[in-house]
Amino acid sequence: MSAVLLAAADMPGEPDLVSALSASRSRVIRRCVDAVDLLGAAATGGADIAMVSAALPRLSADVISRLYAEGIRVIGLFASDQDGGAEPLLRLGVNEVVGLRLGDVTEAVLAVDRQQTSLVRVVEQQPSTRGRLVAVWGPYGSPGRTTSAVALADEFSRRGLSAMLVDADPFGGSVGSHLGMLDESSGLIAACRRADQGVLDLAGLARSARSLSRELRVLTGIDALDRWTHVRPTALSRVLRLSREAVDVVIVDAGFCLDDAIDTTRGRAAATTTCLREADVVVAVVSADHVGIGRFAAAWPVLQEIAPDRPIQVVVNRVRARAVGRDVAGQIDEALRRLCGISQAHLIPDDSETCDLAIRDGRTIGEVAPRSPIRAAFTALADRLAPVQEPMPTVRESAA
Repeated sequence: MSAVLLAAADMPGEPDLVSALSASRSRVIRRCVDAVDLLGAAATGGADIAMVSAALPRLSADVISRLYAEGIRVIGLFASDQDGGAEPLLRLGVNEVVGLRLGDVTEAVLAVDRQQTSLVRVVEQQPSTRGRLVAVWGPYGSPGRTTSAVALADEFSRRGLSAMLVDADPFGGSVGSHLGMLDESSGLIAACRRADQGVLDLAGLARSARSLSRELRVLTGIDALDRWTHVRPTALSRVLRLSREAVDVVIVDAGFCLDDAIDTTRGRAAATTTCLREADVVVAVVSADHVGIGRFAAAWPVLQEIAPDRPIQVVVNRVRARAVGRDVAGQIDEALRRLCGISQAHLIPDDSETCDLAIRDGRTIGEVAPRSPIRAAFTALADRLAPVQEPMPTVRESAA
């Protein structure tokens, strides 16, 4: 016998469904009035199946994801006489949907007893051509993660590749400040809200992003410290996957937080771990001093655990002799090899004057110092990471 949570009070056939389920091998243990009620009932345990309608108040992609995380099978209900009735549920991530007819709930009752319903669609199918996603991460202590992400995005766009720079730092983004994009609402929060409601599309993604150049768009980050809860893992994952469809390269400033990494559905670490798991390659930024290398070495095992099958390119930033001593490259290589088993890290020279000038003017390193050694180092790094596929068309804003 299956224990069912029924959250479809808005549907005309709901009373008939309750009676039919009670007469079958299943039983309705609770009739939920909104998504909060549904999640509360799911958290108490004892439920096997949740039957939900798209019109359930406060229903979102995050709610569906949390039901699945509780081990509850979700069946979406839609009115069979409405065109496109299943689409809102599918966009929210419901994998099984079934039509409900007034006076005829047989199909819905049978769906509970079957392993899968008669109408099943695969949600979030990977597109035939995908952009490459590069997650830029670094440990606590400002090793230069945002500077690296901005520089890489600029270098990719200069190759004629369409690029999307996403500021996903859950402790407050600084990409907008680096690029002079001030007094603007968060593009990432706007996109995540649409994704959580199941209405994010390419046009909506384009409207949420700001154009830095013809080839480069930016999703600005969290604009207030208390707004990190708006960037939920399920919604963020959808934003990143849709960004892949829009551009050739997605570069994500993933933040530093790996705490509580085991629970990826709660806390600020969830945003960072989501970015790392969605990535094709991780760029791990290390500050070239004893403190920075020590912090990186402490976080390295956790990073590998979160993204065990992702290639990780280690980038040592702000390389300078006065912080390490003689034979800078040799000492850095030796420290990383001894502490982390890492060889062949990519070195970025220290050039605080150029970085300060870029931030002051809201421009990129490639714009303020195109022939500088630091720009050459980021160009070489972009060469290592650049996708091999042909460029895809840049996303254009809808006229709507």
